[in-house]
Amino acid sequence: MLFNIISWPPLGKDTHLYASSRTAIAFTVLLEFPVADEAAKSEWSVELWYSKINGYKWTALPLRKLTPGLELGLPVHTRNLSGHYFWYAGCLPINAGFDKVSFTIRLRSGDDPASWKWAREQNGCQDGRVFCHSQLALQHVLSNTSYMTGLSFRDVIVGPTSEALEITRASSDTPHTLLWHLTANIGAVNFQRPACAYFMIGTAAKATRWFALIRQSTAWLAPRQGRAGAWALADRDALLYSFERTDGLHTVVLTISGINSISTSLQSSGDVLRLQAFNEAAIVAKADVCVAIAQSFDSACAAVYYHARKMTSTYQIWWNNVQHFSTYEKRDHALPKIAAGPTCFRNWYDGLSYCTWNGIGIDLSEDKISLALQSLRVHGISVANVIIDDGWQSVSESGADNHKSSWVHFEADSKKFPDGLKAAITRLKMENPNIGTFAVWHALLGYWGGVSPKGSMARHYTTSEVHRIGPISGNDKITIVDQTDVQKMYDEFYFFLRWCGITAVKTDVQAVLEEISSPQARQELTAAYMHAQLFASFRHFEGRAMSCMSQSPRLMFRYQLTAPHPPFPTRNSDDYFPNEHGAHTWHVFCNAHNALFTKYLNVVPDWDMFQTSHPWGSWHAAAQCLSGGPVTITDIPRQHDVPLIQSMTAQTPKGQSALLRPSMVGRSVHSYVGFDENCLCKITAYNGDANSGSALMGLFNCKSCPLTEIISLDDFLGVDSGSWMVRSYRAETIGPILSAGTPTVLGAVKLLGYEWEVSLSTSSHGTALVY
Repeated sequence: MLFNIISWPPLGKDTHLYASSRTAIAFTVLLEFPVADEAAKSEWSVELWYSKINGYKWTALPLRKLTPGLELGLPVHTRNLSGHYFWYAGCLPINAGFDKVSFTIRLRSGDDPASWKWAREQNGCQDGRVFCHSQLALQHVLSNTSYMTGLSFRDVIVGPTSEALEITRASSDTPHTLLWHLTANIGAVNFQRPACAYFMIGTAAKATRWFALIRQSTAWLAPRQGRAGAWALADRDALLYSFERTDGLHTVVLTISGINSISTSLQSSGDVLRLQAFNEAAIVAKADVCVAIAQSFDSACAAVYYHARKMTSTYQIWWNNVQHFSTYEKRDHALPKIAAGPTCFRNWYDGLSYCTWNGIGIDLSEDKISLALQSLRVHGISVANVIIDDGWQSVSESGADNHKSSWVHFEADSKKFPDGLKAAITRLKMENPNIGTFAVWHALLGYWGGVSPKGSMARHYTTSEVHRIGPISGNDKITIVDQTDVQKMYDEFYFFLRWCGITAVKTDVQAVLEEISSPQARQELTAAYMHAQLFASFRHFEGRAMSCMSQSPRLMFRYQLTAPHPPFPTRNSDDYFPNEHGAHTWHVFCNAHNALFTKYLNVVPDWDMFQTSHPWGSWHAAAQCLSGGPVTITDIPRQHDVPLIQSMTAQTPKGQSALLRPSMVGRSVHSYVGFDENCLCKITAYNGDANSGSALMGLFNCKSCPLTEIISLDDFLGVDSGSWMVRSYRAETIGPILSAGTPTVLGAVKLLGYEWEVSLSTSSHGTALVY
């Protein structure tokens, strides 16, 4: 007998409930039976068994069965309704001290006392825990002056803390949040090696679960989650840690890099957090860490990021000199207009983009690009932007490893573009008049292996040789344009691209700056290259630029957190790998959790490209529509899913495919739920004004087995008041009307292995959509 037990609050998890006045915990249980299971015909009794947390006395609370058609109204959103579903509900009073309870479910068919089955035996579900908090009481604790005066850092972080760490209370820009600023002095560079120091921060008090953003590599971040007592691997440095506490509060610890030549990270040793800091300057400098505690994860995160923004804002004065950047003003009269084609978009990335990377590959050419765009036209697919990725440049030969190749000169590869880049772009525009933007890819240092010492680049610009070591570079020496000439090089390079008809750039391999071995060279080249590229992109392309492989803490804090220019698309995770089956679920999960950080940056998170005709095409399409960033396809010619493209775009009066992007970027609903847990990955976004716009949520089953979960209105972003109703997009089902802030669940969602869903909730003021 196989059946599933699903509950709200969920088994196996900690649930924190907030309300200004709450007298009971409302429990809802769903029994799911296979369609052919004879057990579904029996009458089942369901009980909630509960105890005070860490208590020994357990008590039964019988749950009543909800009557279909009368009090039920809770739908099961699924395209595969091949089972029987029965709902049960009950309320546990909390006025007797049961505001913190452990619970499980017991059930039986018939009246035989020996037939009782426990949820742990049936489904392997561990006990759940519920913590009830008065919202007003929590806010009083965090905002009460006398309490805040007496609250010590030791109430948040316990255990050993290095005496060298100076801990001060800081003013928080987030309401009902407490904030501390930790600093420590780091020695100066010693014999061309960065000074390194370690400081014990301590253990997060009352922690039950943790979430971390780790450095997956030099260029990328990735999420990690776990329970207290099983922290992240010590060999992975983290940018951020967050802890959910038993009292419903959240502690967030953030390290700050890019100030005074300091790079920092968090490491774990058992359950103790340790600060690792490097100083690359010739003088003693301070390392900085922010610690915040708040009622919600978002509030605590906002507090540390806002404080970090104030700290790094003093380093953005260089941007004020952008209008004085170039000495080539007279040449601009010869350049084509930046609006190279018809457009109805507020931002250039509001239109559907096509990238050559996975569709054509590195062995691209003018003819292959023309055939790819012809294939799109024939199938009625109108893209607004074309990104010519890696493979167009003139580079030195290096065999199979293009990462060892180096840049020769500005002009495109003569074998692939025999008439030059300008003639090719001119013809492509004539063939595709609706395409408004043609962009090209290049590495920050020119190409993966820098510039060729034997090419015209080396003859025209001053060059220098640098040693680099790391996962991107390996261990070698390369030639690059010297910092004294990099401003001139970027200005002339982008001038050339504009003259050819290129109106945007994608600048990749930015984190390679982290792998330059000399501390002094790394500092000087990072400032020179980042400033020159940013200035030139805004001067020549009006900010039509994309950033890639730039999730280095030094780059993010220095050039993305407080940048005073308009935001531009910035890659949000590692690459899309169409031929790796296991990479598709992780790609969406990773992007959704990385967005918990990148939403605070002055960037537009870019979830990379995907192929529409691929078996995972709709999976990535749904996620990218929620992301709030650009949507880029990289289809192989003549392999397109036209209905899928039509479902995620709208046609403008001028025939271009416009994206329906939410105004707030998509991010994970539950930061503490790990990738390996048997839970749906929930991504939420919002579009429009508060409480009158549209709340969206995507549900993604990252597992091969079916998963059924009960959905609460609390899962939606921006649904704080009013009445709402959920409509499932793929299952085409509609739920009941519910009021925000009530404990009532919306219904359940069942997804088969690797399936996704979209649902829409409407109210008198707005809508909520679940993907």
